[in-house]
Amino acid sequence: MKMVNKNSLHRKCVKKLERIEIRVSDLEKEAIKTKADLLNLAVSQYIRTTVLISTVIERPSRISREYRNQLSAIGNNINQLARAANSGNYVPARELESLRQAVLALVNKQP
Repeated sequence: MKMVNKNSLHRKCVKKLERIEIRVSDLEKEAIKTKADLLNLAVSQYIRTTVLISTVIERPSRISREYRNQLSAIGNNINQLARAANSGNYVPARELESLRQAVLALVNKQP
């Protein structure tokens, strides 16, 4: 593992007066302590450094969640029609056309 310079994030010595509390399991605590020890850092310094230099991965936007929800609804409808057709029930052409239109609209609106 690469050593982290203890002063790499703050050039000046800054008093740290604020606290952030988190809950971890026994296993998580041991894993964090082990990683901090490997880098010769205090646990608090290891956590600060790790959090501050990490890249944040964005959650899907509301648009993509809506897209995913619409796609899921279309998939559910297709499954219901397939189940009906496989059971020997009549599936109206207008239902199939409606699903086709919904899929096309969603593909054209794709994020």
